Amino acid sequence: MEPSCFLRFLPLLLLCPAGAPFRICAFNTQRFAQGKASKASVMDTLVKILSRCDIAVLQEVMDAKGKAVPALVAALNRYHSSSPYTYLTSPLLGRNNYQERYVFIYSLDFALSCLALLDSVLLWPNPGLCPALLDLELLSCFCQNFHAAVAITRNRTREQKTRVLDSYSYEDSHPDRPDVFAREPFIARFSIPNKKLKELVLIPQHTMPKAAETEIDALYDVFLSVKERWGTEDMIFLGDFNADCGYVAKKRWGQIRLRQDPGFHWLIGDNADTTVRDTTHCAYDRIVVHGERCLAAVVPGSAQPFNFAKEFGLSEAEALEISDHYPVEVELNRAHWRCQQASPAGLVLLALVMLAGSGYGI
Repeated sequence: MEPSCFLRFLPLLLLCPAGAPFRICAFNTQRFAQGKASKASVMDTLVKILSRCDIAVLQEVMDAKGKAVPALVAALNRYHSSSPYTYLTSPLLGRNNYQERYVFIYSLDFALSCLALLDSVLLWPNPGLCPALLDLELLSCFCQNFHAAVAITRNRTREQKTRVLDSYSYEDSHPDRPDVFAREPFIARFSIPNKKLKELVLIPQHTMPKAAETEIDALYDVFLSVKERWGTEDMIFLGDFNADCGYVAKKRWGQIRLRQDPGFHWLIGDNADTTVRDTTHCAYDRIVVHGERCLAAVVPGSAQPFNFAKEFGLSEAEALEISDHYPVEVELNRAHWRCQQASPAGLVLLALVMLAGSGYGI
């Protein structure tokens, strides 16, 4: 490739970084329902938080009428139109009158690869509108056998998009420990864009604080159930485990199977703070990974709470309108290039550089 050709396409490459990680988040949205969905400032911040995630697992969703979640996803799609989101929701779960849902909000991963983006340039509907972008010599210097490469990329994109393969609610009827969970896990099996980890099971859990030790331990039984049902060991347990600050005694960790079995890797450590209030420092929310392929896909050091108050310049009072928890997140390696949502300035830069090298007088 000639240097001038490379420089003319450099902005496009910057918009489409190779191997952009696949981010999975878990967020206790603290009684999310119509009340929060009706507040524009709350929804704006929630959308900004969720737009960072390829899959977001929400807990404490109390959307009994089923209107708040669709409104949230619609707002997310208006904000992030380049890669549409959809959702999967559990039934209402809980004892007595207090019930919650688990909700998976996930990107369909239709973002075009760079080659597919170039293909769309070739198929520009009106060449007179943008002649510089139809510089075929420029395109050929970028990629030989261009159309063949695009066809391969399209096939791979179809194969590697994120989708739900199956889901079920855990049957909380273990003969030795019946009805352990106040809100039994709602388990989803996803296909994800990763060459070596094509499928991944996500198991959310929001424990009842007073029963946190028992429920975290019982997640081991859930692991066995999933392994038997789907024949996989690649799983991520995630959510508000209430796994700190008096709800789980330090001396009890040694009796919790999910903690003691060396096959489970706790990526959010005991010293993390997943709470919004300045007066608390508790690692309530956790991410636990199982399976060699799953662990190998994790980007080292990527598991952490996301301090949205600091990121978006919110006061503590403003942040608490969103939730009293921070989301926790982990990144996995991605199989293919994924175009990031471009800013207006980035698109202007891309157009100017391509036109400047095209001989059209700029």
